[in-house]
Amino acid sequence: MVTLPPMRIRPADAADVDKMLDLLEPEEFVQPLTRAHLRRLFDYEWATTKINFGIVLEAGESVVGMAATVYSPARRIDGRDVVTLNSGTLFIRPRYRARRTGDVVTRFSEEVARAVVALGFPVFVFSARGPNDVVPKILADVGFEEICSEDLFYTAGSHLRTWLRAPGRVASISSRRGGALTAEQLRIVRDHEPYGCRFYVVRDAGGHALIVTKRRRYRAEMLWPSMPVDRLRRRYMPVSDVLHVSDPDRAVRSWGRVIARICREERTAGVTCCRSFFDTVVPAGRSIPQKILVCGLNFPVRFVDKLYSEFVLLP
Repeated sequence: MVTLPPMRIRPADAADVDKMLDLLEPEEFVQPLTRAHLRRLFDYEWATTKINFGIVLEAGESVVGMAATVYSPARRIDGRDVVTLNSGTLFIRPRYRARRTGDVVTRFSEEVARAVVALGFPVFVFSARGPNDVVPKILADVGFEEICSEDLFYTAGSHLRTWLRAPGRVASISSRRGGALTAEQLRIVRDHEPYGCRFYVVRDAGGHALIVTKRRRYRAEMLWPSMPVDRLRRRYMPVSDVLHVSDPDRAVRSWGRVIARICREERTAGVTCCRSFFDTVVPAGRSIPQKILVCGLNFPVRFVDKLYSEFVLLP
């Protein structure tokens, strides 16, 4: 039996940044981000005084787990100044999740939840995906508030009727082929190109809508809950997640073409989009509930801005 070094949980500081990068960099889920891209999550330039870095789980001299804190900058979105909160991340190296460690995931989650309250961090936010995640249950027990969100799932054959009546054209773009993008939209494209995002423009006679997507993986049971074959239910499926829609009503008029183009270019099983992104018309799709838990929040969430992984709050 392998003996693991003793573990301890403590607040992170600037000296831990390289250790946290060592923890994240080898993992598949952060690809294709480079170490320099990951460092920007901690060494940002929008604030001269860095806010706390979160909590780390140490085994000996190595960081084997982390719970990233959130920041609260003010920035401009769609022409208005708003306060934003970046959502946190909880990650533990797979080796230390084994049962022989005494269910370290549960223990770490409990300690993180207590530390958030005891250390007085301004806000912590966790977004949990998956039907059997133990972390939301633990956080809720120690005072985290659950805020419900919802994604809608669309397959390539969704909304075929818009193909017949929609005049819009859908094209993929990049920062070099930005066309008629505004300066703010071009900045969004340039900000997110290094992170493997894809960009599409829906054009019609009245103007255009910019759509930003990111390829992710979902367990099949979340996309198709009634799937009867257990082996298939546990498989991970590639899905294109919509991070931003600049003009939802314009995009919805050509929604069938949008979904088909994204699925074809990114070779995914479908497209997910947060319900709150839509304005007057919400295209029907399969609902995928999401759990978002917050602690220390004393003002209401306005909406989830997945483009910068932020929760946008009322000014």
